[in-house]
Amino acid sequence: MEKTSRKFQDIIRVAFRIVLGAILLYAAIMKWKSGVHEFAESMANFRILPPSLVPIFSIALLGLEMVLAAFLFLGFWPKEIAWLTTLLFFLFSAAIGSALLRDLKIDCGCFGAQENPATVRDLIFHDLIPLSMSIVLLILSNKIHSQRLAKNISS
Repeated sequence: MEKTSRKFQDIIRVAFRIVLGAILLYAAIMKWKSGVHEFAESMANFRILPPSLVPIFSIALLGLEMVLAAFLFLGFWPKEIAWLTTLLFFLFSAAIGSALLRDLKIDCGCFGAQENPATVRDLIFHDLIPLSMSIVLLILSNKIHSQRLAKNISS
């Protein structure tokens, strides 16, 4: 029974890595296609960062999304990448939640420039679902790491 449970957890972990990697890669590609300047404007509209930092953060975020996507696909450093992915989707959720609470009618910029303002639907589908998936991935990655550590100690 434990082998079946572990096999199921492995399937979930790999599936979530692929889905989260695909979301991040797609988001980065669409932002690049819309133009870095357009994405920087979307970021500035959230009014969270000082204007002087927006260009640097927008480029860094695009790079981070692409690197995380690659590492998720390849399975490198699963525990660390799960932490970073969870943190990133938490920050995305907080930014959109903040915009909604402040009643800002802005494009979320999640998948490049769009004409539609951020909505609760954006928060749920673009951020909270991937955040939930990344938390599950984090839990499963920590569990596997702990099992391997215990196995190495007992050997």
